[in-house]
Amino acid sequence: MNQRFAIGFGVGLVVLALGTWWAVVDSRGNHLDPKGKIGKVRTLQVDDNATIVVIDFKVTNDADVPMTIRTIDTSMTVPENGPGDGNMLAASDLAKVFRSYPDIGDQYNPPLRPRDEIKGHTVVDRMVGMSFNLPKAKVDARTDLVLRLEESSGPVLELHEK
Repeated sequence: MNQRFAIGFGVGLVVLALGTWWAVVDSRGNHLDPKGKIGKVRTLQVDDNATIVVIDFKVTNDADVPMTIRTIDTSMTVPENGPGDGNMLAASDLAKVFRSYPDIGDQYNPPLRPRDEIKGHTVVDRMVGMSFNLPKAKVDARTDLVLRLEESSGPVLELHEK
């Protein structure tokens, strides 16, 4: 009786271990872990104390599920001023910036908006436009620029310029 119990217990442990392993392997692609990189950052002074920053970046979604953007935020660390947050420009306003100020260059990528979806197993190039209440000289002297993308189910992707 003791030997039967030991064999049954051992078989039960093996079945439990295999079931746990299968559940982990089967759900591996359901976890969002986006990656990305900031490419080009362009600045344009529109007023004595207002600068527009256009950030071109790349996002990779290796998961099996789509990534839906909830929020897009930027912050910048500027000497003497410390950290400061930017205000996002609407996609229509960003198009007007490119039409009105040709010195900023061409629009290479479509803008990323809240509620945009990045499908699973894709790499996308996007851009955002932000305005900062700082002169261009201070923006250009920044020590760090952070683009923060929050997904609707919780994961956050922080991209640093430097």
